[in-house]
Amino acid sequence: MTIAVCPGSYDPVTAGHLDVIQRCTHLFDEVHVLVAVNAAKTPLFPESERVKIIQEAINNLPQAQNSFNRNCKIVVTSTAGLITDYCTKVGATVIVKGLRQNG
Repeated sequence: MTIAVCPGSYDPVTAGHLDVIQRCTHLFDEVHVLVAVNAAKTPLFPESERVKIIQEAINNLPQAQNSFNRNCKIVVTSTAGLITDYCTKVGATVIVKGLRQNG
């Protein structure tokens, strides 16, 4: 079983984030969407709210846009610790990050 972690601040979650998560559900058996907490930054939304927003976004996408592989387990959670420590704890062997174009 392959477990992937998609870490990010998700402040706020975007369509691009959901696209990356959706694609991961077709590549891995389990996907952990990890809200990473950075104490040095002031977020727009508190950590618990970001977790809730992501979970609701995944569950409530319109059917036409909903191409998540429902056989893939999706876990939405958060950590203030190191991403690598979280990966070790859950047995993840893959970290997935999206790319963005600046400019």
